[in-house]
Amino acid sequence: MTAPIDTQRGWALMAAVGAIAVLSILWLAAAQSQNNAALLVGDERERAQREAHAVSAAARIGFLLLTEPIGDRALLIGGAEGARMAEASAQRSAAGGRSIAVSLDGARHLMDGDFVVSIQDEAGLIDVNACDAALIESALRNEDAPRPDRLANALCDFVDEDNIARGRGARSGRESIDAKNAPLVSVIEALDAQGWRQSMTPALQDRALRRLAALNASAPININTAPPAVLAAMLGDARRARDILAQRAAEPIGADSALGAQLSAAAPVQGVGFHPGGAFRVTIRQSDAQTPWLETHLTLGRIGDVRPLYATPFTSVAQTLIEPSAGVSFRSTGSDDVSPG
Repeated sequence: MTAPIDTQRGWALMAAVGAIAVLSILWLAAAQSQNNAALLVGDERERAQREAHAVSAAARIGFLLLTEPIGDRALLIGGAEGARMAEASAQRSAAGGRSIAVSLDGARHLMDGDFVVSIQDEAGLIDVNACDAALIESALRNEDAPRPDRLANALCDFVDEDNIARGRGARSGRESIDAKNAPLVSVIEALDAQGWRQSMTPALQDRALRRLAALNASAPININTAPPAVLAAMLGDARRARDILAQRAAEPIGADSALGAQLSAAAPVQGVGFHPGGAFRVTIRQSDAQTPWLETHLTLGRIGDVRPLYATPFTSVAQTLIEPSAGVSFRSTGSDDVSPG
């Protein structure tokens, strides 16, 4: 089953041409970075090389998102690229050609043997702008955050526009001046809520932000791309979350299925959806590194937009050098998340 996102990309030819233009610009930027690197020495040169390789890898992923079909839970890569990528798994598309599915739930995939790439559909994450304090608290509690109820209330107080304090949130006492009272543009802003920086370690902050997104407050959580930790927070049951992971791995969950109906009936404030959105969080690591050194947002443009693809840096932790590779080849290496329970 394929998401209705295709209707937003009906301008296939224009998008393909635009994708080539975007890819060309990004590759030129990468080439410029490599030229600049030649003028530097030592650590600075390695840093410039990392930047160039990162831009190139992100550009290639953006091109695939624009030109290959996006299913309910995976990017379906076919054609000549898919034939090369699927040699080991021998997966085939409905048309008979070889294809490979690159999941959109943050699972890790080895790219070209050197990169470890994960693509997370942000529609599969908890939208902080929906202000579902109970769901945010559940996610934080599963990460062993201190006082998850207070942190969840503080974040919702920080975001919502009313003057009603939730427990001891951002409007309690002198902290009231810290509330933003507006939707977050980037999930990084969540760290400005009362207690988020002060009471959580950097590692805990990182794990918390990987469960969250800053969307439009009305986008449902895509049950087909929600990572294990988000499913566990939604369902409050790690065993049931694992069952759903197994079911959707075999076949995407549909709104008209019995399971889809059950999940919709027990939906959180944000609601439950079954298709990807248009924004993706891309994380790139070296194959032997646990710490990501590049994260970026890739957002697909809509019909009539000047650009078919928008790229926004998320964070960069440049720690390791990745050498360039020819071509594109993926294979799954497992989840980018820790399985619930």
